[in-house]
Amino acid sequence: MRTIYVFFILLISFQTLCGQNKTFEKDWRTIDSLEINGQVRDALIKTDAILITSERKKDHNNYIKAQLFRWKFVQIIQENANTTILKEVNQCITKIPFPTMPSCKPTKRNF
Repeated sequence: MRTIYVFFILLISFQTLCGQNKTFEKDWRTIDSLEINGQVRDALIKTDAILITSERKKDHNNYIKAQLFRWKFVQIIQENANTTILKEVNQCITKIPFPTMPSCKPTKRNF
């Protein structure tokens, strides 16, 4: 009986380790290197791709991270981007469910 419990515990822990989502790690490293090299437009394109896939997969953590990076890159590229970013912040707040939504509200206060 004890071996059955140990087997189930090992099985659950193995599934937990394999089930973690690491699909965006390589993309985030690429975006960081593009930003360091000064290729902000290319980094923005990569960020938009992550934004679309994370929205489709309902991965809210990567969605918020991609939005923050997108807003940073848009501010670097465009001169008066505050109104555009404020509209996107309002859309972001309406799209995201409650547990992760409060992380967007401090961003709105900065504009």
